[in-house]
Amino acid sequence: MKVIASTDRAFKPAVKRMTARSNFQVGSVEAVVKSILKAVERGGDRAIIRYTKKFDHVALKPEQFRIESEQIKEAYYSIRKEEGDALRYAAALTACFLCRWLRAVATTKS
Repeated sequence: MKVIASTDRAFKPAVKRMTARSNFQVGSVEAVVKSILKAVERGGDRAIIRYTKKFDHVALKPEQFRIESEQIKEAYYSIRKEEGDALRYAAALTACFLCRWLRAVATTKS
């Protein structure tokens, strides 16, 4: 996986390529998300622990799932402005993708 900082000149073109590509992968993404949700529904905390380890490379225990608001505030103030900007941008892209995906699902079901 290639990591690009939000300050790199290649950042915006790379994001545009990823968002354009995501339009064509709605079906495959939907299938993966559904399988993960079903696994979590069946497996509960064990599934969350397994997926957290798989995707985030972090071994958590159920008592570590809850994050206190003070921890969130502390983490927020410990990152650089560029990192915060990149996170907000990623959140906006995720919201856009979700809206497109929901529209696509609604269209195929009607």
